[in-house]
Amino acid sequence: MGSGAGGSETSDAGTAGGATPTAFDLTTQIVRGTDQSERNILIAGPPMSGKRELLLRLLAAGNRRGESVIYVSLRDNARTIGTEYEAYVTDDRRQLGIVDCVGDRPASDVSGISVATINSPSDLTGIGIEASKLIERGVTQGDVNLGVDSLSTLLLYAEFEPAFRFLHVLTGRVSAVDGLGLYLLDPTTIEEEQFRQLQTLFDGMIELRETDEGSRELRARGLGDIPENWRRYDGIAE
Repeated sequence: MGSGAGGSETSDAGTAGGATPTAFDLTTQIVRGTDQSERNILIAGPPMSGKRELLLRLLAAGNRRGESVIYVSLRDNARTIGTEYEAYVTDDRRQLGIVDCVGDRPASDVSGISVATINSPSDLTGIGIEASKLIERGVTQGDVNLGVDSLSTLLLYAEFEPAFRFLHVLTGRVSAVDGLGLYLLDPTTIEEEQFRQLQTLFDGMIELRETDEGSRELRARGLGDIPENWRRYDGIAE
């Protein structure tokens, strides 16, 4: 996969082939696209660019299809994630499992959701074990959708090399079950060489950015037939 592009490129939004993507376009092409080899996708962008919103919507699309959803949260506790998830899936959240790496709230506080609590984002072994358990359980229910929020936080608590090895194993497990993995990252929080190394773990990337005018844009990199030009992204509410 190619390296991330800088924010100085001219946007193609509004031109031929650069129409605003719809929720249908994104959820069908990205989540269950025709090229099943693209199973681990990096979602990269600065703060306030809409990474978490996009992650929640893509995971919720899997939930509505009856698929298993796993949310590995390194920033917020399970109650916060469960509350935000309700905005996208209001009826049945039983397919959702959360690995809560904040560890400041008991799992019993989140009704109807399977929660595993890890004491710290630095516990890579514990995170890997609990994520693997949920993946194994999810396979028995159908397709698996995994979200990791976020790699930036992970790299604040763990050295780069151990974190890289951890992600290599995790992405491999997702690929082994033909699942979908979505991983958030703010590239400005790590060195450029580290960003390039991380990209080798993923089959493709979705980049998000905010323009000088305050609008959001995204582009896909290495995701099959999805055009790689920048295009307006004002949310993908269905």
